[in-house]
Amino acid sequence: NIPSIPAPPPMAPSKRILCVGLCNLDIIQVCDAFPEEDSDQRSLQSRWQRGGNASNNCTVLALLGADVELLATFAASDHFRFAAERDLERRGIATGNCVRHE
Repeated sequence: NIPSIPAPPPMAPSKRILCVGLCNLDIIQVCDAFPEEDSDQRSLQSRWQRGGNASNNCTVLALLGADVELLATFAASDHFRFAAERDLERRGIATGNCVRHE
């Protein structure tokens, strides 16, 4: 049995942390086993998940209680807005200065 790790204490109030970099959508496929090269295999489950180094760093910092902002470029598609931007908003990560492009 793995012992539980206590949650870290909240960060002291400070200035906002700006993370600059990528925010993208990862498409995660779950399979029974790792596929052999040049083979076909049915996916058991599929999901879209927000990714990118700066985006992921913002999530960790926000979970630690920091005031965070992401500066990245966003695709103007409905899929991106639904999967990525809404997740950032839900986690309290500021995105007001991000550039949206077609």
